[in-house]
Amino acid sequence: MPAAAALAAASAGLMFINGLGAISGPIITGWMMETIGSAGFFLFMAILFAILAVYGAWRMTQRRGTPEATSGFTPVSPTASVVSVEAAAMVDA
Repeated sequence: MPAAAALAAASAGLMFINGLGAISGPIITGWMMETIGSAGFFLFMAILFAILAVYGAWRMTQRRGTPEATSGFTPVSPTASVVSVEAAAMVDA
């Protein structure tokens, strides 16, 4: 699948999920508020955020870490002088 088609498919999927949330979110929230009271809104939000946090934690365990840096990198301020840049390069070497 070409890259443009993959981006279009991903965008379509995200829009579909957004649409499902836009339809089901107010319905579920309204039902919970009717059943529990005004605390139903906050309970629904807490449940959604908990699901998101669990998914995020699980997803972090599924990806490989970033590869080790093969070259030295020294962050230098844009206002640094030439002397400080050369000194930083000597420290890394």
